[in-house]
Amino acid sequence: GDGEVTASKPLNDIYADITAEVTLPELLELNETDLYTYVGIPAEAYTEGVALIPTDAVSGDMFFLFHATDEASMETLKTKLNDFREQKLNEMNNYQQAEYDKINASSITVKGDYIWLVVSDESERILSIIDSAIS
Repeated sequence: GDGEVTASKPLNDIYADITAEVTLPELLELNETDLYTYVGIPAEAYTEGVALIPTDAVSGDMFFLFHATDEASMETLKTKLNDFREQKLNEMNNYQQAEYDKINASSITVKGDYIWLVVSDESERILSIIDSAIS
């Protein structure tokens, strides 16, 4: 990456700031093993990461925030997050229109060596918190 972008605090703390300000639905926090199993992201791809997926099959909410290990890892993260997002879109299509629309409105953001994907009714507030913390 360009090395100029840094997080003002650990990514877990940024997530804690978000949950203090925003009420999120019940999400399942993924450990390294789960993250690889469900999303295909290997632990070597990031130096820090926070990943949560819906506990409920009918919910589209998700939260991913990573510090990529290097440029090749960034490509892996981008690909895997995009694949997971597409998979969830396909699951919701013609089934849960509101959730489909919510996922469809989301996008992956890359800033320096950091990458994130947020799907939430509160995504605007969440994204502004992340954007303020990583600059």
